[in-house]
Amino acid sequence: MDEALADEFLARPLSEAMARAIQGAELLKHATPEVVDTFMVTRLGPHTAAWGSVLGSMGISASRAQAARIVERARVLR
Repeated sequence: MDEALADEFLARPLSEAMARAIQGAELLKHATPEVVDTFMVTRLGPHTAAWGSVLGSMGISASRAQAARIVERARVLR
């Protein structure tokens, strides 16, 4: 931790990991199990390096059907 405080190269990945952990904790409290599971697999699972290069992507761990259900749940009705 001390090294990350002194070196931006190390601080960025540490802050990203901390942000994902906080997001996961909030989702555990407030989201549906499917949203939580998809977040955990795509952001905290073994393929996490694959998602970071494209902001907003779910990566290879989420199925098309999971993504469609999450997007439908988040859609704003007009």
